[in-house]
Amino acid sequence: MKEEEWHNVISTNLSSVYLVNHAFLPEMLTAGEGCIIHMSSVTAFKANSGQVNYAATKAAMIGITRSLAVEVGRFNIRVNAVAPGLIDTEMLDHIPAPHKKKLLSNIPLGRLGSVEDIALTINFLLSPGGRYITGQTFVIDGGMAA
Repeated sequence: MKEEEWHNVISTNLSSVYLVNHAFLPEMLTAGEGCIIHMSSVTAFKANSGQVNYAATKAAMIGITRSLAVEVGRFNIRVNAVAPGLIDTEMLDHIPAPHKKKLLSNIPLGRLGSVEDIALTINFLLSPGGRYITGQTFVIDGGMAA
C-alpha cells in the first residue's frame, strides 16, 4: 500500500467523522438531544486482504462511537454505529462473478444485503425504539462475521 492510499482512506473515513460530529454536536448540545449514527463496516470485525487502511478506519470509527456516546450521553445525545456487510450497490459491480459467488458462500443467509436492510436498522435507531441505545455497533451482514 502506498502512503498516499493510506492517507486518502484515513481522511475520507476517519477525519470526516470528526468533522461532521464537530459541525453538528454544538446544536445537539444546545438542544439537549440528538442521535448520531456512524457508518462503519463489517470489515472492522472480519478482515479482507488488501484493506488494512479501510479496516483500521472502520474499527477506529467504532471506538469513536463508543467514546463519544459516553461523553455526550448526559446531554441526551445517543451515538451508535452501523456496520454493513456486503450490500448490493454499485460498489460491488466491479467484482468478478466467480469472486462474488465465493463471497456469497460465506454469508449464512445466502444473499447480499440491500440498502433497505441498512435503512430499516437506521430507522429503528432513530425511532422511539432506539431511545435507550447508545454506544453500540449493529452488524448487518447476513451472518458473515458470525
